Amino acid sequence: MNTELLGVISVIAQGRQIPLMLVGGAVRDLLQGKPIHDYDFAVLGNPATTEKLARACANRLKSAFYIMDAERGTCRVIVDGLNLDFAAVRGASFDDDLHARDFTVNAIGILMRGQVTGHLVPPVPESVLYDPLHGARDLKLGVIRMCAPTSISDDPIRALRGVRMVSTLNAMFVKDTLEAARTVTIDYNRTSPERVRDEFFKLLASPNPRPAMRRLHGLGLLGQIIPEAAPYVHDVALDSDRLALPGLNGQHLEALKAHLATPTAEGRTRREALNFGLLHVPCRDIKVAEHRARALRLTSAEIGLVGTVVNMVPDRLNAIQPTPNPEFHKVQVYEFMRDAKDCAVDVAIGGWAVAHNQLDVSDSPAPELIDTYFGHYAPNVAPAPFVTGADLIELGHTPGPGMGRLLAKIQLGQMIGAIGSRAQALELCSITTARKKFELPGETNSTC
Repeated sequence: MNTELLGVISVIAQGRQIPLMLVGGAVRDLLQGKPIHDYDFAVLGNPATTEKLARACANRLKSAFYIMDAERGTCRVIVDGLNLDFAAVRGASFDDDLHARDFTVNAIGILMRGQVTGHLVPPVPESVLYDPLHGARDLKLGVIRMCAPTSISDDPIRALRGVRMVSTLNAMFVKDTLEAARTVTIDYNRTSPERVRDEFFKLLASPNPRPAMRRLHGLGLLGQIIPEAAPYVHDVALDSDRLALPGLNGQHLEALKAHLATPTAEGRTRREALNFGLLHVPCRDIKVAEHRARALRLTSAEIGLVGTVVNMVPDRLNAIQPTPNPEFHKVQVYEFMRDAKDCAVDVAIGGWAVAHNQLDVSDSPAPELIDTYFGHYAPNVAPAPFVTGADLIELGHTPGPGMGRLLAKIQLGQMIGAIGSRAQALELCSITTARKKFELPGETNSTC
């Protein structure tokens, strides 16, 4: 807890005589002794008052300021990577605001007044807490309880959030909250697809998303988001703590982790998109997968990744089998890399995850494919082509499909080591040689 920062904010609020309360996840994490990255403040005042306070804090802290929702008076100040969110209270009092929140563990407040910041280090005395709904007690008991009987029916997205709270806090729903989550309907006429996507992807981002997916399925919620995934939910998901693939180069393992952590949009990464794709693998229908991705407003890059994963797992991986002919195996790997492009390692690790979640499989092409990609095919290490279309035209070739096939064959030979230099490539591309069909070691009928 950054007590110095909170002290500055408290002084500013008191100087302007604006009642301010720290609420939400920051208080919950503080009580559990967890690191805090974002702070939420409820401001007792109208949206204009909230904006003035947030601006004053940004000016004092020399930080960025954004208006997120002018109507609700929601503003954000960013200080050294920390998000400080200010929002006008819902209702006429702090009590009204807390009762309007989702779950009691998120409805614990700390009034920012006096010397309270001196107490904002674990263990926090109960006397500091503003806790009319006994959220601190529920946090200790490990239960997720609605703040009001209509908390979930008023906002169905809270059912997804409740599943996330159960998973991250190792908690359980109380009976009425469980029933509310089980009976709610996710109506896209009442809530935006973006809100469903954001909450659902937070579940996919967890270190082990499978228990959350199973819980969603048990509540009938997964079937409302991805009906095709529900029958297979026990088998598909990539756990981040299971990435220590046997036989994988250590540097390439770190490169794999960095690749999966690559942002695809604000708050989302390739790993979440991969997990979304894996949920569709059992139905083996790329059109359905892409339709679901578009319905949740995923980016074009995410939709492309999802489609590639569904299209290539597991069939293209199963086609890469050990063979007595090493040159033929190299061609298989090349064709896989050519078709998967920058999704090659996503497909490889995704296929490995599906196989290992279904049974204990030790024989998998994933380590070899990942090592090969990062060692030879990744954009930052892939060699430049020996020849280009301009070279062929200079040699007298006519632009067209035939020239494209010849370039593809030369590229194949270069990547599998059958063509070792530009001079050799140019010789093969010469008019005299090009009129004769030449075969590369291990070449398959599908190559050109």
